Amino acid sequence: MRPAEAQVLYGSIVGTVVDQSDAVVPNATVTIVSKETGLTRETTTDLAGRYSLVNVLPGNYELRVTATGFRTFTRENVLVTINAVTRADLRLEVGAITEQVTVTAAAAILQTDKSDVRAEITSREITNLPLANYRNFTELDQPGAGGHSGELPERGRGHAGPRSHDEHKRHAAQQQ
Repeated sequence: MRPAEAQVLYGSIVGTVVDQSDAVVPNATVTIVSKETGLTRETTTDLAGRYSLVNVLPGNYELRVTATGFRTFTRENVLVTINAVTRADLRLEVGAITEQVTVTAAAAILQTDKSDVRAEITSREITNLPLANYRNFTELDQPGAGGHSGELPERGRGHAGPRSHDEHKRHAAQQQ
């Protein structure tokens, strides 16, 4: 029996804030704003210039950093996905607070802060899976091909049940 696994519904954003000479910037304010919902979260960098925002809902974010003596830095399109750590290391430029630097290019999505292998399945992919028992995603965790235990349910009990390869061919031919 396998141990139970929790489904993680959040991601994280982590990074380090440095200046133009690669010196860390402590006590910088890091703010994220969800492009979809407008939700705002804020944290402050530690003495080593690091910040961490955990339990962030998946989506597209604007990340903004302010610190005394530096221009405000904004990075748009920071993508957060479930069960992933998004790293956004940031470089501030010396200048007046009224000046602002905005970066609109998205960084490559490469997760270097976790060593696990994962894949994200979209709702469309889930809908298109050949699940035998009422399209319940928990059936994916069951042994056997197609998410079922190998015992085929009887037909006529509320759902069509799995089809054999020949039945799929016949059904496809009828649809044309």
